[in-house]
Amino acid sequence: MTTKPLGQRQLLSMGYENLSKRFSDFFKEKNDAPYIIQCALVVMVKNALCPADFSRFAEKLIRSLFMGNYDLSSVRELCVYFRNYFNDEEWSGVTKRLFPNLAEFDQLEKRTNLHINKIEHLLYSGKREVEMKANLITTFEDENGKKHGWTLSNVDSSLSPQEHEAILAILSTIDIFQKDGVRKFAKLVSAHYSLIQVSIDPQTIKEETPETQQGKFTALPKVTALSEEVEIETSGDDGERHQQQSSDDAKNVLLKDQVSTPIPGVDPPMPQVSRSIQDILPGLPIIKPLKNTVVTPKGELVAAGAASNNPGSSGKKDKKDKTDLWSLLPRKKSRKRDRKKKR
Repeated sequence: MTTKPLGQRQLLSMGYENLSKRFSDFFKEKNDAPYIIQCALVVMVKNALCPADFSRFAEKLIRSLFMGNYDLSSVRELCVYFRNYFNDEEWSGVTKRLFPNLAEFDQLEKRTNLHINKIEHLLYSGKREVEMKANLITTFEDENGKKHGWTLSNVDSSLSPQEHEAILAILSTIDIFQKDGVRKFAKLVSAHYSLIQVSIDPQTIKEETPETQQGKFTALPKVTALSEEVEIETSGDDGERHQQQSSDDAKNVLLKDQVSTPIPGVDPPMPQVSRSIQDILPGLPIIKPLKNTVVTPKGELVAAGAASNNPGSSGKKDKKDKTDLWSLLPRKKSRKRDRKKKR
């Protein structure tokens, strides 16, 4: 069975229920108590920064780890953050197991409390209302002094800079976030907000009655009839006329810019085809004989090399040499012709 990841993205973006299940599944597969405790501390930081409720996250699991027979020597300094998970008697047993030298623990507790006392209420705060949400954009240095950015969405923008600094500094105490074996959050460099101002709140709309929602739109005037300029798709006779008009337009385009006034004693020049038939009728399938065609002065498409192009021709129409290629264009059968045949 492949273990689903429990890393930076999951810890900082997943909701309460899904993340809680991910914690349990990950521990069952990996049985890595120090890793789970560091993850729980990251969620505590998230709870302090965001208005969502992640307080006392995975409390049952964390209690079992601190009170069970697990090797927590690598993360024993972090126990101070979870003091509220235990009553006094339980807490005494946890500290004695982790710190055989109680004087050492007393120094650790005093030093850590100086830092977290001013933000402890945020670490355990539940859901809280905020006037405006924001994205928290930060810059950290990794263990090698290289800077990198990190952004947390939907944070509480009412926190003071001192509270931000104290909360984000907790990330420098863990080592589960690494890149190429280098610890990422070694030192906080800067932090600022990018405010999110919601103009239309989906929750507010959801709470409105259907009549209120409908009333916002029924008062607006609406178009009751289509304009005469609107193109409407047609079929049948209308479609046939539209196709015939397309063919006539194609002829006009082919003969555009040609000399139309005859000059006495001078034969009119042959019209030059400036555009291919494929360009003019892009929506119609082109039959093979339409290739290499020219247009006569009368607007007829004839094959290249026909009698009308032969200087030695007598001028008489040779039906064998001349072909009306417009007749080759595909068209719907005329309904009028069908009715005549039936009569």
